[in-house]
Amino acid sequence: MNLAELKSNYPEFNIDIQGDINASFIKISAAENASEDSLIYVLNEKYIAPALSSKAKQILIHSKLKEQLQDTKNKNIIFADEPEVLIAQLLQEHFSYEKEISLQAENLVIDPSADIAESVLIGANTVIGKNVKIGKNTRIGPANVIQDGAVIGENVCMGSHNLIGNKVLIKNNVKMHSHNIIGSEAFLTGNNFGFAKCQGSVELQESVEMGSSNTFEFGLINNTIVQSGTKLDNRVFIGSESNIGPDSFLTAGVKVSHNVSTGRHFVIGGNSSVLANINICDGVQVGAISVVDKDVNEPGAYGGFPLQKMRDYLKTSMTLTKLATYRKEFQKLIRNEQ
Repeated sequence: MNLAELKSNYPEFNIDIQGDINASFIKISAAENASEDSLIYVLNEKYIAPALSSKAKQILIHSKLKEQLQDTKNKNIIFADEPEVLIAQLLQEHFSYEKEISLQAENLVIDPSADIAESVLIGANTVIGKNVKIGKNTRIGPANVIQDGAVIGENVCMGSHNLIGNKVLIKNNVKMHSHNIIGSEAFLTGNNFGFAKCQGSVELQESVEMGSSNTFEFGLINNTIVQSGTKLDNRVFIGSESNIGPDSFLTAGVKVSHNVSTGRHFVIGGNSSVLANINICDGVQVGAISVVDKDVNEPGAYGGFPLQKMRDYLKTSMTLTKLATYRKEFQKLIRNEQ
């Protein structure tokens, strides 16, 4: 790829090139095994020197490190915002990067009533229950369990050791990694009730993408829904009958309780929680380690516990860091008055 093309094709990364803008690279490599036609990238100041001493002629560096760079040693330097995201897009769109799933069809248990398209690939030790439907060009990794009545659409890619519960609906182009539970019984805390039998199921709409170790509870009566285009990191929990709006982004460790409804473009930082029976409008961003304890009816950025608008949360946080100093000053004033 030509560096001029890189800049024009990805304007959202604010690319600035120092060097030969007509230079090209044909692969993306780590610094230690790079060649002259490689592109390598640097996110941390301590990796600048190894990058400059590598064979690679093209080096992608985070824009915030521009002032740290002095002698470029005849390299072509590409400064960009979020270079790791740019690398991920290049790998996906131009360099055919894909972790292949081992799909040796051994020890399969498939109920005769299952309707599976001919082009589906299924990994070893997978169990498929009654009346399951799987659309064309879907890949099911090894050691998955797909329970009775589940429907899986076309072009779905599933890693290993996932549990797909009864009557779960997974629509087209969904991608999931390993060790996810899509459909567990709902756990209700009221009056120490515990686990409840559920009539609803789970619905993952088009192009949902998730990492590993995520858990989705069945809906008690209505389905638990993750709408199209939403992305979930690892260790995300979605409670019974919650409805996550389209094109949302939930990062690692997020917990969403039951009966939560979010709007479009809901973004929430790591290890945050949303309490039960909460409604959230479109365009809401929540900072990491926050608790959404009330409805959010205005778009914008929020954080903390109790939840505040981000500007107020930052003021509160700064005040809390100074409480010990304020306490000492107050004690001095009291002693002086006495």
